[in-house]
Amino acid sequence: MSHVLVNPAEHKKLRVSTKYSAEGGDNIHFAVTFPRELVRVRNIYPIFVQKDANTGKFFLSALLGFQEGENLFLSDDGWDADYVPISVQRQPFLIGKGEEQGAKVVVADSANAKFGSEEGELLFDDDGAATQFLNDIAAMLEEMDFGVQETDQFIQLLLSLDLLENMTLNITFNEHKKYSLPNLYTVSEDALRALADDKLIKLYRSGALDFIYSILFSQPNVSSLIKLKKLQDQL
Repeated sequence: MSHVLVNPAEHKKLRVSTKYSAEGGDNIHFAVTFPRELVRVRNIYPIFVQKDANTGKFFLSALLGFQEGENLFLSDDGWDADYVPISVQRQPFLIGKGEEQGAKVVVADSANAKFGSEEGELLFDDDGAATQFLNDIAAMLEEMDFGVQETDQFIQLLLSLDLLENMTLNITFNEHKKYSLPNLYTVSEDALRALADDKLIKLYRSGALDFIYSILFSQPNVSSLIKLKKLQDQL
């Protein structure tokens, strides 16, 4: 990645494509998601907990395909779903640290094909003020920044109550086409039912119970992914 600080001096006339495409880096098989986004994500995508192999940190993810580089919602016409996770929507932008302590700035991956496209949204108006598009991006980045912290708190709560269980998602279409996605985590329904009343109340009052039910509610979407795969690959 080549990160640049978004500013009107350099990017006043620059446009950013809002089309979803493989060239723009959208051919991913999972997207990071966040607790307060789950209510929108759960109706379309299966939600799992994953662990970063490099940092060991857990994160929430929406499953988009069964192998690396496969996004079953991506087509030549864009993203075929009513909602796109914000970790994808905000591309190619990231949140960065400003010069002043605690200050945050919008940074862009200038190597991304969406940045500097011939068609797309302007970042600044003629007076050098941020456009509504850039303000919306900044709001998404703030939401993500808060979401990372909220995810950490949510995961720690699940771990403290021993509610996470490791699983492997095995999908078989035929003898030649099989997929295995190891090291996924979900909420154990048995462990949830076995919780003492005071712990359930704690989950409810913290809002975590809503997040848990979103994860569980989303699991049948694996079947929808399978149908998409069969349709696209004519299996």
